[in-house]
Amino acid sequence: MAGVEDPRTAAAARWAKAGQYAQGYADNGMGEALRVYYTRYLPFGTLAIVLLLSLLGPIVIPDGPEQLPILMQAGWFIFAIAALAGGLVYNTQRLKPQVKLGSNVAITFPLEKDEQKALMRGINGKEPVPANHLSVARAVAVRSRKDAATTLLIVPAYTYFIGQAVGNLDWVYLAFFAAFAVLAVLQVRSFQRQGRFLAATASPGT
Repeated sequence: MAGVEDPRTAAAARWAKAGQYAQGYADNGMGEALRVYYTRYLPFGTLAIVLLLSLLGPIVIPDGPEQLPILMQAGWFIFAIAALAGGLVYNTQRLKPQVKLGSNVAITFPLEKDEQKALMRGINGKEPVPANHLSVARAVAVRSRKDAATTLLIVPAYTYFIGQAVGNLDWVYLAFFAAFAVLAVLQVRSFQRQGRFLAATASPGT
């Protein structure tokens, strides 16, 4: 009928628009960058902080065992600040160069809710992604993987909460730490799923 839009035409237009927003995305090694951070920079940084506190602690707080709880709390706080700063710097200097991000506009903005959900199920390996939607799905996977990686770089800073919980026997701090631990696990799973999807759908030579 005249004046009634063909649903297939409307859907094609939405996906075409999403395809425009999906231009310029590529993962060029975020997984390796994250691995290096957790196997090299974080362990050695933690060791440096422990050694620094071992040397300076008795000088700053000379009263011996009586002041140990204060020293421990200060240590957790210093570690959290250093981990947060280190993660943010590493994100800027080492992680960002390993990923190409296109438009600032949300890639899936033109799509309807059910289309967005189907796209995420495809990225998570729960259903196949149609070939004509693959470029959009890959761009979304890259964008989501970068967000997950950034979160994982600052997760170590949240160990401050368990330090406070142990030092003060405070269940509120422990609850915060548990919540962030769950978030970290979910982000790791998301990062891995998106990586598997990108590897499985990569064109030869990429």
